[in-house]
Amino acid sequence: MATGVLYASVALPAEEGKLLLAAAINSLLEGLQDSSARVLWSLQYHQNCLKAPGTSGVNTIILPNVPADLGLPDSVLHSVKAAWQQIVGEAEGFMVFEAREGEDED
Repeated sequence: MATGVLYASVALPAEEGKLLLAAAINSLLEGLQDSSARVLWSLQYHQNCLKAPGTSGVNTIILPNVPADLGLPDSVLHSVKAAWQQIVGEAEGFMVFEAREGEDED
């Protein structure tokens, strides 16, 4: 019995996309010569892309919306750094992490 991994995605609302992917996978399995082919494990998620409400104020910092991509653009870190500076008052220490116990330093 051969095994394989299938990755699939759609840019549709959650339920609609879920139904479409299930139909496509069932069609693929039915088209295989191996009649015992089946899905052993499946992972599904949907991504919510909500707009941040309002604007920044004295006690609130609103960051720009993040694109719904798998990658994170550098602009996100720039806006987070600006928020860090607004809160802390300096850029020193931003994204500086101490080595954890038991880890070698590079």
